[in-house]
Amino acid sequence: MSRTPWLWLALVGVLMVPEARAQDLNLGREEDLAQLEEHEIAPDLEGVRLFLVPPGPGEEDVKLARLWAAQLGSNKFSEREAASQKLLAMGLDALAAVEQASKSQDAETRVRARGILLRLNRLREKRDAALPAVLRTIVRQEMKGLAPELLHAARRLPTDAAEQCLQRALWVSAQPQDADLLRQALTEGTPAVRRAAALALPAALGEEARQALLPLLTHDDLLLRYAAAQAVAPLAREAAFETLLQGMQSEALPERMAAGRVFHHLTGQSLGFVAYDTPARRGEAITRVQTWLAQQDEATPLRQPLAEGPLPRGRFLLCHFDPYSASELDETGRLWFRRQSVVPEDEAYCGCAVSPEGHRVLAGFGYVVAFSNRENSAEAWRFAIPETPAAVDRTPQGTYLVGLFDDSLLREMSATGEVLREVKLAGNPNDVRYLSEDRVLACLYSTKQVIEIDNTGAVVWKIDNVPPPESARRLANGNTLVSSTMKVVEYNPGGEEVWSYNKNIPMAYDALELPNGNVLIGFRRGLREVDRSGDTVREWTASTVRRICAY
Repeated sequence: MSRTPWLWLALVGVLMVPEARAQDLNLGREEDLAQLEEHEIAPDLEGVRLFLVPPGPGEEDVKLARLWAAQLGSNKFSEREAASQKLLAMGLDALAAVEQASKSQDAETRVRARGILLRLNRLREKRDAALPAVLRTIVRQEMKGLAPELLHAARRLPTDAAEQCLQRALWVSAQPQDADLLRQALTEGTPAVRRAAALALPAALGEEARQALLPLLTHDDLLLRYAAAQAVAPLAREAAFETLLQGMQSEALPERMAAGRVFHHLTGQSLGFVAYDTPARRGEAITRVQTWLAQQDEATPLRQPLAEGPLPRGRFLLCHFDPYSASELDETGRLWFRRQSVVPEDEAYCGCAVSPEGHRVLAGFGYVVAFSNRENSAEAWRFAIPETPAAVDRTPQGTYLVGLFDDSLLREMSATGEVLREVKLAGNPNDVRYLSEDRVLACLYSTKQVIEIDNTGAVVWKIDNVPPPESARRLANGNTLVSSTMKVVEYNPGGEEVWSYNKNIPMAYDALELPNGNVLIGFRRGLREVDRSGDTVREWTASTVRRICAY
């Protein structure tokens, strides 16, 4: 890949450039290109530019749209019908004229215009839904020179995942000639625009970005403050980390969480800091952070979060009970995929994952199957396994970990069905999760344990006496999030409880941490997102959610 945005950083030698980025970026590429094709967006610089800032209707089209909008109130039914059809055929080019007509004093004009406006807005929403796919395409192809168009598009970001994609796209696309535009966006843009501009400014200005970013370290908008700290850290390390330390010691939980996330993103260290832990434990962690920082120098490399990891899609692949099925939703609640189990009624999809290509991978009784990420959801591959799988997880190497409940086995298998390793466990695995090339996390339902094992099956870490665990996931801060039927608990490495949630959450089968630090829980009535104060952020009503794969 081109290293152009990194040239100025390489001079000061402060960032580590990740080596294995291509595979992460390829996740879902096929589906993104299919979305672009559906909306007739060419996957090149000019096609993307036209999508981000459409040219709008020409003068003649504006006149025609106004003429037809006026005819919506015609005395002749045939003329009213013809005008409606012509406005719909114009699509979004007719939007301004229809919006104006929807405010008409004439009742017939107003009613017809509002009906047309509803359909045009749905068309606009559908087109806007392609924005994240366009942003991911910009990052994959490292398209330069799109900063003006991206800042314009940032005003209509539909989801949190779209904002994260915008930040990476603007960072990739920014050039020195965009510096004045980015400076202006820091003060005049929406909150999302300001954050993206702060993160992208060093890519355009290099070391000169320091002057514009340092004042933002005391900005009232806490998310902008910590975006600026992330951006300026390679240029003004002491000031950036002083801001982060102040935030990690704040009385406000959201501020502690935001500062802690940026610290972890930049350093790869958590040092036991958990924003919602007790004051005493937080104090101990802050001491460790201060000691660690004192041992570093200006040459210690920092990570570049905008270059790492897969591009977020904001999708939730789900396995359901009652009835047995699988589905996929996005952050807006849009349904992208649904599959009823084709096995007998007493069997079900028990685990889900996403393949490197973006295929939806489901573990059913006796098999693991992958469905294409295109709309037809055709079967891409399948391989046989013993019955009673409880979970499936993909490794970065493209293999699959399968937990076999009745057999008390962990298997690693290829997509062709080859068994690469098999480990006998001391109990029935309800969940298995990849941690590293030589570590796997598993929850054992029958022995009420959460364990971490090495490649030989030896237990290297465990928590005993856990209420019968349904799922377990290792968090970025080093803690482990466990779902135990009626309760979700987060344990620290010493097995101590640091956070829990049990507010009317029957049959909590799965739980995971979202990028914003909230927890998403799959339970009997669907999905619930809760913050670390225990308040419900949102809830989706659905049949029982047994497993969640967020990507």
